[in-house]
Amino acid sequence: MNRISPALILAAGALGVSPTMAQDFTFELVQIEEIDLLSATDNAFFIGNNPSSIAFDGTDAYIGGFANFADPIPGVRIVQIQDFLLGSGGRSFAEVEGSFAGVPSPVVNFRGWTGLDWDDERGLLGTIDYGSSGASNQIRIFNSKPSTQGGFLRELNLKAQSIDLRGIAGPAWDRGFNGQGFGADGDIVAAVLDPFTGPAEEKNGPFGHILPEEPGLNDPIPNLDSIFGVAYFPPTGPSLIQPDTSTLWRGLAIDPNTGDMAARAANILIIGERGSDGLIANRVSVGQDNAPFVSGQNVAILHGLDGGTDMVIYNDRPLTAGGQAFADVVKLVQKDGTPVTMNIVDGQGNPVSFPAGVGYYDFAWHEDSQTLMVLDFAARDVYVLRPFGSAACPCDSPANINCDDQLNFFDVAAFIQLFNAQDPIADFNGDGLFNFFDVSAYIAVFNQGCP
Repeated sequence: MNRISPALILAAGALGVSPTMAQDFTFELVQIEEIDLLSATDNAFFIGNNPSSIAFDGTDAYIGGFANFADPIPGVRIVQIQDFLLGSGGRSFAEVEGSFAGVPSPVVNFRGWTGLDWDDERGLLGTIDYGSSGASNQIRIFNSKPSTQGGFLRELNLKAQSIDLRGIAGPAWDRGFNGQGFGADGDIVAAVLDPFTGPAEEKNGPFGHILPEEPGLNDPIPNLDSIFGVAYFPPTGPSLIQPDTSTLWRGLAIDPNTGDMAARAANILIIGERGSDGLIANRVSVGQDNAPFVSGQNVAILHGLDGGTDMVIYNDRPLTAGGQAFADVVKLVQKDGTPVTMNIVDGQGNPVSFPAGVGYYDFAWHEDSQTLMVLDFAARDVYVLRPFGSAACPCDSPANINCDDQLNFFDVAAFIQLFNAQDPIADFNGDGLFNFFDVSAYIAVFNQGCP
C-alpha cells in the first residue's frame, strides 16, 4: 500500500469552508513550524542567519535565507522542505541547486534572498540582493519541474540584454490578463522589478521575460542573454504601478487568474487592476511613503480566497526595530484598498497571538489548498493558516474524523493516519481495501462540508 500525506489530499480538493466577507476575515492557525535549525551554522542546510522568503507548491516549501551577522557566515541559500505540512516527523530537506551565495562576497551583511515565487509549470523564481545592480545573477529560475514529479532543481540566470537587474524586490510569475498568457502560445512570464538601473520609464512597471521552452532533463541550458530583456509594459504607457515618490521597489505579486498586480515601495502598498492591453487600468495606494530604505516589505495576493474572493496581505514595516506586534504589522485589504480586520483563531475559534518581532514577514499563498504561509523572520517560524469555517461540524458527519466540531486540516491528518494504519474507519468505500478509491471518497465527503 502506498502511504499518502495530508498535503496530497489537500492538493486534490480545496477545503470547503463558509465565506466570511466584507470588512472582517478569520483565518485558522493550522500549525506552527519551527525552522530554527536552518539558521544553525553547523547545519548542512544552513540558509543564513534568518529566513527571509518563502514559496509553497502545495506539498513542499522553499525557504530563502538572509545574511544578518556580526561575524562572517558561510553564505545564504534556498532549501526545499519536502512534505512540509507533515512537520518534523515526516519531512525531508534538499538544497536548491544553484541558490548558494557566499559571504562576505558577493553577499554582504543585511542582504540575501528577497523573494520567491512558485509556478507548477515553470518552477521556482527567486531574487537575491547583492547590494548593487552591477553584480550579475541576482534573478534566477531554478526548476523545470517540481521534484515530486521527477523534476530537478537547476539554475537559470535571468537578466536584461544590456543590464544586470538588482534583486532587491521579490519577483512574480505572470500569466497575463485573465490568465491568458503572452503571445500566440500563451507564454508565462517571469516578472521582476528593479529600482536603480535603466531609464526612468523602466521603473514604472515590471520587466517581463518570456522563457524558452521548458528544457528536458538532459538538455543544455540555453544562452538566456539573447532571449530575455524586453519590458512587456510599453515605456510610453501610463504610470503603471509606480510608487508616489520613491522607486525603491521591495515586493511584487501578480494574480494568476486576473493578472492584477500588487507591489511594495517605500512601505506603500500599490494595487493595480490589469486591463486587456496588459497595462494597469486603475490603481490604488495604501499607506505612507515613509520607509524607502527598509527591506523586507512584502505582499501576496490571496486569489480565490474562500470560494472566490481576492484579498491582499502585506506587512506595514516603516522601521526595523524589535517589539513590533504581529497584529499591528500584518494587514489585509480588499483589492480596492479597503481595510479588512484579520482575525486568527485556533480550531475551536479561540483568538491566537504571535510573538512580537521586527516587522519582517513574507507570504506564500496556495489557492488549491487554501493555504497561507506566513514566514516570521525574527522568530524563525512559519505560521500555516487557512480560512476558518464558522459552522460547527457534528460528529455524525463522516468527514469530521477527529470529532472536534470543526472540519479542517486536522481531520485530513487524522484520516491519513488511519489510512496508513489500515484502520477500518478509513475504508471509506467499504470494499475492504485501502487504496486511491478510499482517498477519493473521503475528498468528496470532505468537500461537501458539514450539514
